[in-house]
Amino acid sequence: MSINLSPHEKKIFSLVEKHPTIVSDPVERKRIAELNGMTEKTLRNRLGDLKRYGVIGQQTRGQKTSTQDNEVLTDNLLLFWTNRRLIIKNTIIVAFVSLIVSLLLPKWYASKAVVLSSGAGQFNFLSSISPIPVADFGLSTINEDINNFIAILQSRTVKEYMVNKFNLVDRYKQRDIEFAMEAFEEKMELEVTEEGTLEISIIDKDPKVA
Repeated sequence: MSINLSPHEKKIFSLVEKHPTIVSDPVERKRIAELNGMTEKTLRNRLGDLKRYGVIGQQTRGQKTSTQDNEVLTDNLLLFWTNRRLIIKNTIIVAFVSLIVSLLLPKWYASKAVVLSSGAGQFNFLSSISPIPVADFGLSTINEDINNFIAILQSRTVKEYMVNKFNLVDRYKQRDIEFAMEAFEEKMELEVTEEGTLEISIIDKDPKVA
């Protein structure tokens, strides 16, 4: 059914198409009314007329969500475009600072040695084929000589030797040998792998020392 709308009613209908929330939101309706030189009551009455004509109603409500989404997207794009210079400037500054920091940070080098014992892997194989935990019988998946090697590396004798050999008191800027040994421990990592081997890792700023 075709309905002839007056120019004023056509204007109200165009407002509904642009701002569908004015049909149900009094605050938004008042804001739009003031922007278009009318009172909220006048706009509300004109909306009532359009509802009686059947021009707005279910179709308008159905378009509400999609229109709101479009408005949010438009607002976000507008916000980005308005602040584009600030956003680009901050991005460049952050990238530049990150580059400078990465260049100024000291580089650390790591050396790794792997110790393989004669019995490595034997207990792991036994554990994989046996439903009975071998540890319950006093057996360990870590070979005894690996345990002995770890104990030697963690002994005071070895740590003192390393501190004196590489002059770690001065290198680590420690006040005595005790603190130097603690610093050395922090830079040494001992790890027993699933295969029963021992991996020894040392880190240092000098690749030759590491």
